[in-house]
Amino acid sequence: MTKLKALIVGALLMVASVSSTSAANTFTWASPAEVPTLDPHGTALSTAITIYSLIYEPLVRNIGGKGLFPALATEWKAVAKDQWRFTIRQNVKFHDGTPFTADDVVFSLQRVRAEGSDLREYLDMVRDVVKVDERTVDVFTKDPVANLPVRMAMFPMMSRAWSIAHGIEKPSKAMQGEQSYANFNANGTGPFKLTLRRLDDRTELEVNPNYWDKPKHNLDKLVFRPIKDASTRAAALQTGEVDLIDSVPVQDVERLSRDPKLTVSKIGEWRNVYFGMDMGRETLNGGGPDEKNPFKDVRSARPCSTPSMSRRSGRGSCAV
Repeated sequence: MTKLKALIVGALLMVASVSSTSAANTFTWASPAEVPTLDPHGTALSTAITIYSLIYEPLVRNIGGKGLFPALATEWKAVAKDQWRFTIRQNVKFHDGTPFTADDVVFSLQRVRAEGSDLREYLDMVRDVVKVDERTVDVFTKDPVANLPVRMAMFPMMSRAWSIAHGIEKPSKAMQGEQSYANFNANGTGPFKLTLRRLDDRTELEVNPNYWDKPKHNLDKLVFRPIKDASTRAAALQTGEVDLIDSVPVQDVERLSRDPKLTVSKIGEWRNVYFGMDMGRETLNGGGPDEKNPFKDVRSARPCSTPSMSRRSGRGSCAV
C-alpha cells in the first residue's frame, strides 16, 4: 500500500507543477469514486490515501525504488531483536498549532491497532508501543521484525489531544456507514490542510504555511472532485473544469490522446493480484446443493507448509 500511495501522490504533484496555470495556483482533479472518510486509519482505499496523505504524515517515508527517508521520525534503530526505537522530529506542529510529540506517536499507533482500523492487520506483529521520553518511542514486536520501519511508512500520525477532544479515539467504521467527526474533519502535520469537505461535491485543501519541510510543489490550493460518470469526467477535463482525471474511460483514450491540450499517461500500479483456492465452503460455489467442493478433499491438494488466512474473508488458501 505504501508504494502505491507514494506513486499516486508523487504523480499528482508532478503533474500539478507543470500544468497548473491559474493565478492562485489551484489544481483540481477528479476521480470516479468519492472518498468515504478522511479518517487516516479508517480506510485503505487508494483515493482516500491520495487525499489524507497530503494532510497527514507517517514516521518514515518509503519512496518507491529509493528507500526509506525520515519524516516525522528523524532516526530509527533496532535496540533488541524485538524492539525498535524511533526518534521523534522536533518543532513540528499540527494544523491547529499544537506541537507534535511522542504522545501522539503512541496514540496513533495504538489507534491503528484498535478495532475498526482498516490498517490493523498491517501492525498485528506489534505487542506494545511505549514512550521513552518526549523525543523517543519504542515499538515492541511479538517476534523479530526486520522490516518494521518499512511498515511505519503506512501509518499516519494523528493528534492525541484533538482526537480526544472530538471523541475519535478509535477509528471510524466509515465503510459500514458509521458517522464520525474524523470522516469530515482533519488535523495533520502535512503540506496541505483541509478547508472544505462537501460530500459528493468537493474536498478542498490549502497549503500549510507552517509546514516543517521544504514544499515540493508550487501550489496554493488543491480541489478534489468525485465525478462518477465517465463521460462527464472526460468532458470536465476537456473544458478545463478539472486539470487531471484518473480512471480514464478506455473508449476515450484514443480521442483524448489526439487533443493537443491534454496528455494521457499510463502508470503501473504497485499491486499484487493472486488467486486463492476456496477451501472454506462445503459445496462448490455456483454449483448445486449436493455438489461438493473439491478443495475440501485433502486427497486433491498438497499439504500447505504455511497456510495463509484472509482476515477479511476468513478463508484459508494454499497451493494445489
